[in-house]
Amino acid sequence: MLYTISLFTPLVAPYTQYPLYVVKCGGLPLSTLTKGAYKVYKMPGDPVYGANIFTSGYFCTEQEAQAAGFHRSD
Repeated sequence: MLYTISLFTPLVAPYTQYPLYVVKCGGLPLSTLTKGAYKVYKMPGDPVYGANIFTSGYFCTEQEAQAAGFHRSD
C-alpha cells in the first residue's frame, strides 16, 4: 500500500517508478525533465542520467520521447 501511494507522491515518484520502467522496458529507460516549455530526455550513459527529484518521467524508446515533445539533452 505504501509503495502504491509513493508512485504518485511528488519528489518520491521518480525513485519508485524507475524500477518499474526498467522491467517494462527490458533495460534502462530514458529519463525526462520538464521545466515549463523545456522538455528534454537523457539516455543511459548521459551525464546526470537516472532518477532524481527533477525527473518528470520515463520512456522506453527515443521515438516515444520525441512523440511526446521531448528532445535529447546536449
